[in-house]
Amino acid sequence: MQTGPASGQGEGLFLSVRENKNWFYKRADDSVFGTASVVFLLNEIRELLPVNQQNIISSVAEKAKQVYVRYRNKDGLETYNFWKTKPSGHFPYGYIFRHMDHFRLPDDIDDTALIYMNLGHSEEQNLWLKEKLEKHTGPDRIYSTWFGKNMPHEQDICALCHLMYWIFRNGIPLNQTDENTLQWMKNRIVSNEIITHPFKTARHYATPPLIIYHLARLMFKFHIPVLAETRTYLIAAAKELFEKEKLLMNKVLISTALWKFGVRDKKYDISYEYLIDAEWNLKGQSKFYSFIGALLGPYDHLLLKSMAGSPLTRINWKCEAHELALCLENMVLTKS
Repeated sequence: MQTGPASGQGEGLFLSVRENKNWFYKRADDSVFGTASVVFLLNEIRELLPVNQQNIISSVAEKAKQVYVRYRNKDGLETYNFWKTKPSGHFPYGYIFRHMDHFRLPDDIDDTALIYMNLGHSEEQNLWLKEKLEKHTGPDRIYSTWFGKNMPHEQDICALCHLMYWIFRNGIPLNQTDENTLQWMKNRIVSNEIITHPFKTARHYATPPLIIYHLARLMFKFHIPVLAETRTYLIAAAKELFEKEKLLMNKVLISTALWKFGVRDKKYDISYEYLIDAEWNLKGQSKFYSFIGALLGPYDHLLLKSMAGSPLTRINWKCEAHELALCLENMVLTKS
């Protein structure tokens, strides 16, 4: 598992890569999402591990804190970006897109929520962010993925899971926007869109295993009545996905989700001899991506939007440290 010094990305940041094999395209990437996700995951299972491993997690989390500031809003506001902001570091180590302002991203709820939970903010800062979020909802009064003024209003159920996790963890009183958002999430589940239209439901995750995993993570931690009504459906969907799934990393996600939904059946345990070698290197998971970017997603043109979900027009992100953290979480929960 490589961190910054080995990859030229700075101490405290885990290596990511972005790629599209259809273009023979692969670049190093210093986005913060992978690191923020690793720290969040490790903190969640920290108390279940021996003291020496807890100390390692504390060290990883402390080093990561030093890099978050590079991703803070370019004007000094307390929101965060996928890429470095001062100066803009969009599409790092690339040759074309990094020179085009069109591909510069605004701050987003996903990275912001994860970093807020990793850093721990004051009540005043949390309330400021809640108010800021209200200003970036669409006509339907549902939280949007982006803080930017010129981005389309877009909902991603996995990003919303992170945001609602932050809201519930901090005990922030729910308002109508929260209720609308939770109802939107429920509707995506009961309509079966999380299975039949995963790209439409979660543009930056876009697979049923990732969607169900993020829902399970939120629902395991907090009792949310409107989502609790979907639990039976989600369990049935997860069991069916597990039987059909060929990619082991997706099976890891589904296995963890089932455990979090209360299913304790060895049938859904993972055989790690086929996934991780003795030195903790992943084996044969090149087709797994924990995050995607749809280059044509923001366009309103009907033809371009119809092409946005195609593997030919999107860029995929991999972070080995994130994948290993997902495996560790599954091991700790299901093997205990």
